[in-house]
Amino acid sequence: MSIPHWVWLAVMSAILGAALWKGGPDERFAAVAFLAAWAATVVFRDDQRNNPQWGILFADIGLFVALVVLVLRTDRFWPIWMAGFELLSVITHAGRIVDRNVGAWAYITAGQIWGYLTLFALAWGTWAAWRERQLIDKADPARAAGATRR
Repeated sequence: MSIPHWVWLAVMSAILGAALWKGGPDERFAAVAFLAAWAATVVFRDDQRNNPQWGILFADIGLFVALVVLVLRTDRFWPIWMAGFELLSVITHAGRIVDRNVGAWAYITAGQIWGYLTLFALAWGTWAAWRERQLIDKADPARAAGATRR
């Protein structure tokens, strides 16, 4: 039994929406990159699930490259986890291409697991950025959103 597709859409929408709404620049960058990669997977998905998903592989490689760029320019740690999970997704595609005996169920399930974990890393980063801003605003009320300066 597999997870219904609407669960993925709900989780993805909630996390990407939170990242765009409450995240900082790094979280927004990752959310936009993830959304672009997801859109590419929808467009380029091969309906023959027994075939390697070449379009999804290239979308995953693009997302991985974007996340590596983020890792190299940020001082946050969560992008390392996000990029690591995305690398596992790329490796899963490579494993399926190299060994055609890897079953379609294992291939698809692994891709789903890495997708959720990638999103959860972004969710953690979004929460951490939001929490950090809250603590800064609490320590310095003059910096709080909407505060008037005298």
